[in-house]
Order: sequence, then C-alpha cells, then structure tokens
Amino acid sequence: RAEAARASGGGAGGGGGRGRPADELPHLLEQLMMLCSAYWSLASSNRLLVVGAHPAAARLLWPERRELAAEVAPPHRLRAALARGVRGLVALDPLSDAAAPALAAALSLALCRLERVRREEPLAQPRVLLLSASAECPSASLRLTNAAFAAKKLEVAIDTVLLAPTADSISLQQLALSACGIGWHHAASPVTV
Repeated sequence: RAEAARASGGGAGGGGGRGRPADELPHLLEQLMMLCSAYWSLASSNRLLVVGAHPAAARLLWPERRELAAEVAPPHRLRAALARGVRGLVALDPLSDAAAPALAAALSLALCRLERVRREEPLAQPRVLLLSASAECPSASLRLTNAAFAAKKLEVAIDTVLLAPTADSISLQQLALSACGIGWHHAASPVTV
C-alpha cells in the first residue's frame, strides 16, 4: 500500500511564513512525524510519500532519494528531511498574498509518483491524505476538480483534512467525494462516500 501525505498552509507555507510564530514549525514537524510513524506502524508493507505545497511551488519532501515511495526509515532521517523541506517552503516568497497554494500541483506530483509505484507493485492500493490549512481559493477549484478526476481514473482515493478554523472548502469536499475518499473539517462532521 502506498500513500502520499501533503501538508499545506499553517507553517508549511500557506501564508509564506508571515505572521506565524517561529515556534510553530517544530510543533508542525512533530505532528507530521507522529502521522508518518502511525501510518508506517499500520502495516509493514506501507510506503510513504510526502509532498509539500506553497503558493509558489510544490515539492517532494520525502523520500529524499529517487525512491518512488519510502518504506520505514529511521526517525532522524525522516525528521531531518521534513524539516529541510518545510523550512525550504516557508522561506519561499509567495507570488502574492492572495495566491492559491499549489494544491493541484502537489496532487499531480503525488499522483504521478503513485502511478509509478503501482507499475512496480500492481497490488498497491494508493491513497492520498491532503492536509490544508489554507482558506478556499476559487481560482484553484478547476485544477482540484481535474486532479480529482485523474485520481478517480487511477483508482487513488483522496482523503482531505481542512485545518483552518474559520475557513470552509467546498473544493476539498468535492475532491474527497469525487476521489472516493473522506473529507474532514475539524469544525464539522466527516463527509464519506
């Protein structure tokens, strides 16, 4: 089973790092480490791919080398790779304050990598977990819809989690529903198919 986890926004570049206390980054990294460790502990066959998005870029954060998706790795290697990747994204200048995080670009990168995993491991059941702390950006809706159709065609489920406390994202809910996943907003109930 292969999975891609994607972090956006709050600390991972949704606002370009502006207005965010410096002490949030270590907390974010610890939360990402717990999520990755929990995923790996579910099954020894689980492999992990982490992609980060920022208004200016989408980047592969894990695995570090040319692997398609990584098997269990020493925690210090994963922590160091995630820290470098997230700090690199936070350091980027956003294209503008209103620019949409590169969610669709990050999803496309994850879907391409997961399709390559599936070619090597035909029994793999890819699944994407999309974490977003960014507010809805209407200009990104069409790109997210296209990514949802691509995921459905590739039989990749996409689960979405909206972390922004005051935001609502119909695009993320539609993405999860279209790609046979689960959409969750921390202030609302999950939407399941």
